[in-house]
Amino acid sequence: MAIHPLFKRLSGQVIWALLEEAGLDPDAIDAFMDRFEKLRAETLSLLDELDNEGGALEIVARNATCPACESCASLVGRCIPGDVPAPYSLMPPYGLGCRLTARHLPPATLMTNTDARLLIDPEDLPVGGPMCSCAMEQDDLARWLLPDQEK
Repeated sequence: MAIHPLFKRLSGQVIWALLEEAGLDPDAIDAFMDRFEKLRAETLSLLDELDNEGGALEIVARNATCPACESCASLVGRCIPGDVPAPYSLMPPYGLGCRLTARHLPPATLMTNTDARLLIDPEDLPVGGPMCSCAMEQDDLARWLLPDQEK
């Protein structure tokens, strides 16, 4: 299986250095790394579902109290068809602290989802560095560290 672009380019050492530069203390960085590893596992699980069951991935906000940033807001609700080359390269997260995720839509669900818009052009994706543009604010990084049910 191919590797998602974010996870391919960021090692634990790189993430640690980025977060130190953002002013987080070691305990907060450890918590962030735990969330990052959970996110990596969730993303790989979604890709496995897509590979095994077909269908598409729908881009969704991670939770309602922390909506997508301006760069990504137009992507919410769009779908990445499983049959496009390298669908993993189109799916969130687009940077550390990204507020988007994806959910698997099996073929039967996809056929009934008339609101889904296809996302097939990489030019629609946000351009930036390894961190979401919103994540550089301390409050936003702190929110990203909280478990989903606490946000």
